[in-house]
Amino acid sequence: MPQSGGGGIEWMIVAVLAAGGALGMAWLWRKARMPRQAEAVAPIPLVGWIVLAAGVWLAGQVLATIVAIGVRPGFPPTLREQALISGGVFAGGSVAAVLAWRFIARRAPDAGFRLGARDLGLGLAWLACAVPWILIAGFLADLTHRSLAGSEPERVAHAILRTILDNAHSPWAWVLIVGAAIGAPIVEETIYRGLLQSAFVRAGASGWAAALVGAIVFASMHMIGVEPVPWYAVVRIGALGLACGLAFERTRSIGVPIVMHAGFNAANLALAFATAAPVGAEETGP
Repeated sequence: MPQSGGGGIEWMIVAVLAAGGALGMAWLWRKARMPRQAEAVAPIPLVGWIVLAAGVWLAGQVLATIVAIGVRPGFPPTLREQALISGGVFAGGSVAAVLAWRFIARRAPDAGFRLGARDLGLGLAWLACAVPWILIAGFLADLTHRSLAGSEPERVAHAILRTILDNAHSPWAWVLIVGAAIGAPIVEETIYRGLLQSAFVRAGASGWAAALVGAIVFASMHMIGVEPVPWYAVVRIGALGLACGLAFERTRSIGVPIVMHAGFNAANLALAFATAAPVGAEETGP
């Protein structure tokens, strides 16, 4: 989005984005099915959905811990150590996610855990319609940050993305790239959209409410940890999460939000590489 100071041009861009996003979303809305009802997730009890979500998360943490014991990372960890541990998180979580899909597809076939041939196209279409709203949300968050803090938002607000840019010469950066573009969408969409959102529906929430609460939880998790994402960047993450949640409810296929999330992350990576050269890169060794 353009920086502040453009006056009416900025708001004209916002209006064009809103109009394009509204038209695209209206077209998809007519093509999509109604949100899932409680009957679709009823074969699995509420505690079962929560246990499955915890299991996918725990699988990634366990494998990452095993890897960390083997590499014995220092503080701060080297790029190689970060890549191996991150790879453990996403490898363990992805395997557990696929196993969860297979289990749920047998027990609750209408819950949306069967991948379909149309998921790629639908995911890209939903992402294209969601991007204008994500950009608008980010623009308004950045504008608010400038007004309150009197400073510009960070251009690269996510620690992993900064690490990748600063070490783009290293093959270990590509492990982080694969994790961000493929591993994170599989694990996070399975946990937040597939399992927790289904738990909210199982508890009696509507599909819309479940998508909203799931997006809030998803965004909030990015604000905790050693290097939390600034709130104004979390707004974009929340908007993406809401779009993915609505897409999951309307398409009833976990593959659609995974494609959306993967496309969003890949586009962010490509844009970051295209607009800034890495700085401060250091050799970290094999």
